Amino acid sequence: AQGLVVKFTDKSTNAKQWQWNFGDGTNGSVAKSPTHIYAAYGTYPVKLTVRDGGCVDETTLTIVLKEEPNGIEEAQGEFAFSLSPNPADDVLKINASGHSGNDLHWSIFSIHGNKVREGYLPQDGFIDIGEIESGLYFVSLTDGRSTRTQRLVVK
Repeated sequence: AQGLVVKFTDKSTNAKQWQWNFGDGTNGSVAKSPTHIYAAYGTYPVKLTVRDGGCVDETTLTIVLKEEPNGIEEAQGEFAFSLSPNPADDVLKINASGHSGNDLHWSIFSIHGNKVREGYLPQDGFIDIGEIESGLYFVSLTDGRSTRTQRLVVK
């Protein structure tokens, strides 16, 4: 998990259908190995039901998403980033540190997990968000090795 973005991996054998329940009241997923964005930190019972013809099996795992002591900051020397201003309206500044030096790719996701915008971070760190509707979003930043995610409020 990176902040509130969690990647799930199905390791069952011979399954033909999947039904994920993420334990947060959302619709779930029928993908084999989905990514899910949680709206809040907390404890969630995640249930996977798999089917192969007439056979059905299910398992439940409880996950705990905890906010780190200083927001979603990483330990010193590790890949981290900050957003400013937050809330934002027209332009967003992304300050990154501790990354591998590779091109930094950013994505903005809606609260429902839909990708709204993406691109590579320019040298000055500013991206235009003027056409994004007001609401709560998640910004993910990756350096090719690691991905970090933070909440963004667009005014």
